[in-house]
Amino acid sequence: MPATIEEIRENPLRLIELARELAESEGKLDLPASLVADLKAAEKPLISDRTAVRKEFWALLALPYRHLGIRLLDETGALGDLIPCWEGNSVRKELRLNALEQVHLEAWKPGLGEAAFKAICDVHDVVIDRRLNRWALTALATLLAGGDTENQPIWAKTVRRELHEFGATEAELVWIERLVREFNAALLFLRGMGTDEFHLRPEHVVACLSTLAVAEPDVVKSAVVIADKALTASANPLDSNKN
Repeated sequence: MPATIEEIRENPLRLIELARELAESEGKLDLPASLVADLKAAEKPLISDRTAVRKEFWALLALPYRHLGIRLLDETGALGDLIPCWEGNSVRKELRLNALEQVHLEAWKPGLGEAAFKAICDVHDVVIDRRLNRWALTALATLLAGGDTENQPIWAKTVRRELHEFGATEAELVWIERLVREFNAALLFLRGMGTDEFHLRPEHVVACLSTLAVAEPDVVKSAVVIADKALTASANPLDSNKN
């Protein structure tokens, strides 16, 4: 059952639970418009102790329809309470939310050959630290990629620091930080403007093709060709993706 604004004020964890329930219902949970409006207007922060809700947020990330719950948290301002660097340029935020949705809708899949698709799935089906599989970690990295600064290494370090404070494990942080740091270079590579020295990884393909599907749909077809060739170029493309 949807919570009330009073219940959420008393127990902010209920908002994360509500976001998870929305994802579990695949968007069918009936949320009163008045509740969302009240949450938007409520005094911020809605969540003052983010470590107390980490377990529930991680449970949301584990769900295929995670993008629905995360969008609710963004609409109410709670996502910025959990991950402060999320706040900033509204155009960037909407692009990242839409790219996150495309990860679930598998915008990255059409046109890939069987070998490339298997390389992506084999890497992402691995569960890290008995908590989240790499689909969830790549989805979170896709959300947080391309921050409001031209210095992506600094942005990646900011993401790492905030997720560490939020309770992410070192293995989770390594996966997310690397993808965030290399995201722009991978985008250039898939646009055909990168260098042969760049090593395209399966998680780059998922995050970047999901982004291109939203931001530059006219280049997706050629980007898929580049991605397929890169992932199948090696006889064993998973060798460099085991960490």
